Formats: sequence, structure tokens, C-alpha cells
Amino acid sequence: MDFMSVMGIEAFDEAQIGRRLRLLCLHGVRTSAKILRRQLCKWDDSIHELLDLTYLQAPFPAAGKSEVEGVFPPYFEWFSFNKEFTEYEGLPEAIEYIEQYIKDNGPFDGLLGFSQGAVLSAYLASLQEKGLALQNAEPLRLIVIISGAKLPSPQLESAYQGTIRCPSVHFIGRKDYSRNHGEEFVKLFESPLVIEHSEGHTIPLLDADATLEVVDHLIQESMKSPFTSRMREIQPRLMSLHKLIELLWNLTHLNIYTILTKKCGKFSTLNRRRFQQGMWFRVSSNKNGAPKTAILICFTVTRPNSD
Repeated sequence: MDFMSVMGIEAFDEAQIGRRLRLLCLHGVRTSAKILRRQLCKWDDSIHELLDLTYLQAPFPAAGKSEVEGVFPPYFEWFSFNKEFTEYEGLPEAIEYIEQYIKDNGPFDGLLGFSQGAVLSAYLASLQEKGLALQNAEPLRLIVIISGAKLPSPQLESAYQGTIRCPSVHFIGRKDYSRNHGEEFVKLFESPLVIEHSEGHTIPLLDADATLEVVDHLIQESMKSPFTSRMREIQPRLMSLHKLIELLWNLTHLNIYTILTKKCGKFSTLNRRRFQQGMWFRVSSNKNGAPKTAILICFTVTRPNSD
């Protein structure tokens, strides 16, 4: 019988670790799926390791000049609009277009949208919860809103009624010309995570703290509920295991090396020393002691060399 069995803690296989979240990505106005893909490349690999991103091209050619004119043309948009952003043309067709794509290529766990794509992502989440769209698709588990905005249009009023329950992550730039509209947008959501950055109306380069916050949130959303429930049950035994390891350290001076951090079934190397055996060790928790994430530390115990 191995050490974990003695402690009454069974091993967790890969099926119990959350898989990557599959998100459908909607680009900004008068850009393209190719441009959005390149824009998101600036995010750290630790975020991309948790996501399976599919980039969808908008159905309509750009009806005006693009802000990125000359960069990877041609350009597309989800719907056209008047100068005051109060009237839209092509919005129902865009919704139908996305619904058909999800039907043919789904399921998707959620949506990621930038600018016009962000407005559309929130609109779709709201319509689904009201039974007005995506009724043949899986319920959205997450939407990522980058430079989104609450627009003053009667056509979007149906989405602005009530609260959007779908979990959401919002990126708001301090220099974004639509920042005030973005902050109003956040108020539509029941449980938003807001990441502020120092840039403008763009997909930001995230600093270390913002990256960790996003990774933590994505891991929570990717974890399956049976696994999370089971972790809550065995947490007292995990704490006992922690204390026992500390005792072993004090009695035998074992070398304990933290080698790898396991996140959603993928290893990120922190220390390239060889390891002999691994154990699930720690679950970070909220203030009330309940498990918050499933970043499980894999460590090794080796005796010092006799020489």
C-alpha cells in the first residue's frame, strides 16, 4: 500500500482534472479573426495552456475604414452602425450566423470577444439565458470581455434587462476611450472578474499579477464540480498529510523539492531537478477554508546523497 493510501487519499487521474476551456473568439469591428489571433499571442503561455481557442470571422465585409488599415487585410464586422451607435444593421443575421457555427462546430464552453465582439458575446449570453438564442447549444460557462461597452441602442435593450448570470472576465483599460461604457457594462453581470490595465482600447499585455488572477479564474471555471466537491471532502486529510511531511522533515532532514505545478492536466516546469515520485499536496483556499482553485503542487522527497 502506498503512502497516499495510508492517508486515505486516493490518486486523481487526468479525467478528474479540468480540461481546457473551449472558447469561440469574436474579433473587433473592421478587423479579422487573423488579427485577433495575433493580438492574443501577447498573453502568457500559462493562460493559453488553459484555453482551446477557435477564431470566427465576422460575416460582413467592413463598411468603413479600419483602425488597423494596412495590417492583414481584408477586414470584417459583425454589424454596421450609425454615428451615435444607436442603430445597427445586420445584428440578427450575425446572431444567426454564430448560432449556426456553434451548432456545426460546438460544443463551446464560452465566448471571448474584443470590442464589437465583446458586445456581441454579452448579448448572446443574455439572449441564451432568456431563451431567445443558442437554445440548441450547451449553456455558456464563461465569457471573456475585452474592451466591451454598454451601447445606447434600443436593439440591445433586451440584453440589458436583468442580470447576466454567466461568469465573466472583463478587461478595462485606463486609457480606453470607452472606459466609462465598459464600467457600466460590468454592472450587467452577476459575478464579474474585472482586470484593469494601463493601456487603451486594445488587448493588453498582462503583468504577472493580472496573469495569475486570470489563470486562477480560468482554473476555477475549468474544474468539474465532482472533483471540486471531492477536494472539499478530503481537505482535512490533505492538511494532515502536510503536517506529517513537516514532521518527516524535522526528524529525517529529507530534501523536499517543489518540482512542478500541475494545472488542468498540463505540467509547467518550475525546477528542472529530477524527481522520483510525486504526490498531490496542496489546494489553495478561500478565507472560509473552502477550496478555491485546483492548482495542485507535485513535489518529491529524496534522501541526501551520502557523498
